[in-house]
Amino acid sequence: MAIGASFPPLVPNSQPSTKRSPWRIVLVVVIPTTLLVVALLALGVHARDTTQAKVERNMQAGLNEVREEVGIANVAAASAASAAELQATHDGIPLQAVSTSLLDSQLRDVTWVGASSEAAYTTTGKRMVAIAVQDGHVLTAVQPFPGQCNFGLVVTSPSDPIIVTDHIGGPGVFGSNVDSSTTHCDVASAPNSWLPVTPKPLSSFAQLLRPEGGCTTSESPGSAAVTCPLTGAG
Repeated sequence: MAIGASFPPLVPNSQPSTKRSPWRIVLVVVIPTTLLVVALLALGVHARDTTQAKVERNMQAGLNEVREEVGIANVAAASAASAAELQATHDGIPLQAVSTSLLDSQLRDVTWVGASSEAAYTTTGKRMVAIAVQDGHVLTAVQPFPGQCNFGLVVTSPSDPIIVTDHIGGPGVFGSNVDSSTTHCDVASAPNSWLPVTPKPLSSFAQLLRPEGGCTTSESPGSAAVTCPLTGAG
């Protein structure tokens, strides 16, 4: 090469540098990690909320079941009295002609006994209902739970003396809340204070559970709640 010849100008490297910015590396690592943590936290919150909701649903279902059972118990006797009166109407016979044998053959969800018998509690099988028919009314007694007697009254005649003696407004279906203060659960022990009630089908008796041991009753004005250690449906 001749002395004094000029060298070609240096051309900048047109290839981009492969060196990464440290901030870019931090962002690439931190952002996915943060998203993963947020996702896991969200899943944990969702799982906790789902478990809590399930517990609350189970508690509400249990409460509804207890309410339903107490509701059946408090109208058990009235439901039986109403069923007996409706059976007489269906058969076209006078109310006084209703007998326990007729009811046993037509209304088989319970066992019917006469006015002189006690509605004993049975640990298995069907509930026992004591029934008496007098003047224009039907009176019943039943133990939905052991030691807890419930009474029912159906008045069909507006001239029935019981309307005056028991201070009720007229014909209708009446009941008493489940009561543990009655020594004998028979129609002779029925109270003279009644509440208008809406009867349920006799098939609802099957929803009453069989308690183990004694039951306790907590009362408030116009209502009562029964607490029993329950073992299974009866």
